Amino acid sequence: SGLTRAARHSSWTGARHVVEVWTQRQSAYLQALQAAGSATDQEMAAILGFALSSVNSVRGALNNAAWRAGKPDLIVPDGHDRIEWPGRKSTCRTRWRIAR
Repeated sequence: SGLTRAARHSSWTGARHVVEVWTQRQSAYLQALQAAGSATDQEMAAILGFALSSVNSVRGALNNAAWRAGKPDLIVPDGHDRIEWPGRKSTCRTRWRIAR
């Protein structure tokens, strides 16, 4: 909250904009994941053009909202992909899907 009416209005409009952006990102994430069936965070970042950290945040926010509503996670693990790197190193990437 700001000290002046203009500052309070600025805070309110900024918060409203963030909610609109998050709602759009969550909707885009769910639509893309539904179309893909399952995907890694890296695949979703490439599909949506989001930063990897944003993909993680959106997924976490969707599951947190479900938890607050007393429901099970909306986005659940669906196995993993193993990525082989030069030098015999590998990484496992979790695949995610919408819960049935």
